Amino acid sequence: MTQSSGLTRPLIVLLASLVLFVILAIIQGSTTFPALDAIAYDNLPPNPFADFFVEISQLPAETTNRSSTVAEASAPVIGYAVSMTQCDPTKYSYDQAAVLFYSIHRNSIRNPSSGSKYDYKLYAFVHPDASDCAEGLERIGYEVSIRKSPVDKNEIKGNLKEYVDQASCCQEKEFLKLYSYTLVEHDVVVHLDLDCLLFQPLDDLYDSMVTESKARSQLPLQWGNGTKNLPTDIEAFFTRDYNLVDPPRRQPHEIGVQGGFIVVKPNIDIFNQYKEIIIEGHYTVVEGWGGPALKYGGYYGAAQIQGLMSYFFGHIRPGKAVELNRCYYNFMGDAPKSDEGECRTLEKECQDCRKIAFTEIKSIHFTICTKPWWCLASEYHNRQIASALGGKKPFELCLASLSEWFRFRFLLEKAWSQNSPDYKLNERSRLDELNNHTEYPRTFGYCERPFQYRPMTLPKAPIKI
Repeated sequence: MTQSSGLTRPLIVLLASLVLFVILAIIQGSTTFPALDAIAYDNLPPNPFADFFVEISQLPAETTNRSSTVAEASAPVIGYAVSMTQCDPTKYSYDQAAVLFYSIHRNSIRNPSSGSKYDYKLYAFVHPDASDCAEGLERIGYEVSIRKSPVDKNEIKGNLKEYVDQASCCQEKEFLKLYSYTLVEHDVVVHLDLDCLLFQPLDDLYDSMVTESKARSQLPLQWGNGTKNLPTDIEAFFTRDYNLVDPPRRQPHEIGVQGGFIVVKPNIDIFNQYKEIIIEGHYTVVEGWGGPALKYGGYYGAAQIQGLMSYFFGHIRPGKAVELNRCYYNFMGDAPKSDEGECRTLEKECQDCRKIAFTEIKSIHFTICTKPWWCLASEYHNRQIASALGGKKPFELCLASLSEWFRFRFLLEKAWSQNSPDYKLNERSRLDELNNHTEYPRTFGYCERPFQYRPMTLPKAPIKI
């Protein structure tokens, strides 16, 4: 099974462009990206993200050198979980986990300027195949739990057993995310992929799940202003990945949940219900979960979390989970229409997430926008990358988001250095690059050139910031 052409075409163009650029860089033997000016945009506009980039002396480490407050001590605690299925140093998993942690921290009550009233605790579900990474995650501040998949592949009875290993990157290990339901000491748990980042507090979601608060009336939902019809007891929030299927092959409710951002109410009974569904394995590669009558499948990741949760929220426990507007939560910068001009949501008119303001994004998932550690953030002048992302405007949103990732990394390392004499701020955050480099956005000295990323040094033990 392959991913739909609606998602792969822009990525194929993007990756082909990147391969060409790397070949050119090797041929020239340059330490910088070659021939940028030759393909520069005409009439480059003023930097719209200038407020992100100030001198080092002005960059705040908002939460350093302070004591816990009474409010923090009594604040409700949200569980934030990640899963790790393999320990691959080339993917910079520690850096991802650390920067994600900092984005959670700065959008919690521990950063008073955030306005959030919720505290946090970090969890990492680590498969035995990735156990070599456990110590590093603990040094960042995650509580690590070494776990096998909730269901062993050999326990599966139905057709799922044949397809679960082929659905995406991680075989049945992808089901590690379901352990989020077991963290019953929390009212709410957020499971995030490591390549995600929070830009704003998510208090509106937590308030809506814990109490029937005013926040419900202002939630940006995927399907219009239907807040009056929200369930009394919201069991989950999620977004869908409409890029998985070209319209009209699937109805919107059949399309996969985007597995990088899932907000749930922990519940052991629901966890066990998921396990029973997986063991039953009623799945076919063409129709998906539930067979031809239901059609929760037929796309990338359908045999795993993305299809399973869509089936669960839509058929097993309908009306209990709420789909959020993917333009604001779990933003990916995806195009709203197929190559044939049809809205992927099957609406007559559909919102273009690439045209929203950067300040409206609550959280991002670095997929279409590329990964920060690929070190493409400074290549603003590249027409081909911009074209693959849908033009200059969405490209700027991606660049702003990539810049924030590097800025968060710098602020985290600065906070660590201010709160522990044993941690030294990485001198590779070069003052001259921050002050004198005029091309935007900047990578804070963490990139030598495309695909030449400088990984961070972890603290020897968790440092309170």
